[in-house]
Amino acid sequence: MFYPRYNYSKGLIRPAQKRVAAVSRTRSPRRRQANLGSGGALGGLMGAGGGFMQSYSPVYERAEDPTLAEEFLPTDTQTQNKIFRNIIMYDPIAGPATEYWRDLAFSKHVRLGGIKDDKILQFYQDAIEASNIEHWMPWLLNDYLTFGRFVMNMDFDERKGYWTQIIIHDLDYVEIRVPPFPSEDPIINIQPNQEHRDWAVSRDPRVVEQREKYDPEIIKLMALGNPYPLPAEHTMFMPRRAYATDYYGTSYLTRIIPFKIMEKALIDSEIAAARRRAGPVWVITVPENYEADEIQEIIDQFFAVEEDAVGGKVAVRDGVSVMPIGDVQLLLFQPSSDSDAQMGVVDAPEAAGEIVLAGELHA
Repeated sequence: MFYPRYNYSKGLIRPAQKRVAAVSRTRSPRRRQANLGSGGALGGLMGAGGGFMQSYSPVYERAEDPTLAEEFLPTDTQTQNKIFRNIIMYDPIAGPATEYWRDLAFSKHVRLGGIKDDKILQFYQDAIEASNIEHWMPWLLNDYLTFGRFVMNMDFDERKGYWTQIIIHDLDYVEIRVPPFPSEDPIINIQPNQEHRDWAVSRDPRVVEQREKYDPEIIKLMALGNPYPLPAEHTMFMPRRAYATDYYGTSYLTRIIPFKIMEKALIDSEIAAARRRAGPVWVITVPENYEADEIQEIIDQFFAVEEDAVGGKVAVRDGVSVMPIGDVQLLLFQPSSDSDAQMGVVDAPEAAGEIVLAGELHA
């Protein structure tokens, strides 16, 4: 017993209102089954009181349903970033295109104009040189395009009055929380990885000297493996928005991921096929009275032939048959006399892995 989704009574498609008895059948999860009930025009075809049941299976997919490629997409940030890195590394089009925009978007030198006071101009030139922004701008754009966002913070030298270095953070270890009000700064924490924890607890004198330059509280959190906050006044978070409410950003490589999934499946199948045997697999059939050592001797002969780069010969007794798995012609070693000493000699050229019957050796 089941409730059909549609009822065809009286020639109209409408939701079924009552229970109808029917034979259960296997259905695809993406299809629906309806009942063509008796009665009306359809019932009349079967005669008085007649009726029949028929399957009605329209396609169940809807336009908003995700494709298989979309269902395969990971939801965690680290795995998504790994996919984007692989695209940049191995894709012959997306990789060079990203490098093109990264390298050509900026000039080699930052030019300052409109500053007439030489002292002020020198101040900004010193700030640019200290931060090395000319070097880091292309890499900020690289993360912006590849991952859809970048996070950087700068160390401020209060004595000099400008930032002295730019730190671009690995997005795999960045926790970002965007508040609901645009006027508020995002809350950004850094989760130390193993390399950072090792640096925070290292007793190397050179590392100890480096740690003295930074906030001891941050070093302590880093050593414990706990997230440490980035100060909003020295941090920049830039998302690449695909729409107005895309607060965390979208990679420009997202649109090609379905094609990369298809490409990966094709490449994996080709590699799997290339790793298989180039020649056929041979099935050797021997008479029932053969001992195990005699069977092993025949197998060893075929192994030796496969290692011969020029050609080889296999000698077997009457009644031994060799059958390749594939389209190679079946070879049977048929006895030509009643002599038990008669042997079949097989020449096995290397080309195409085919073994042909060359002649007979008589005792």
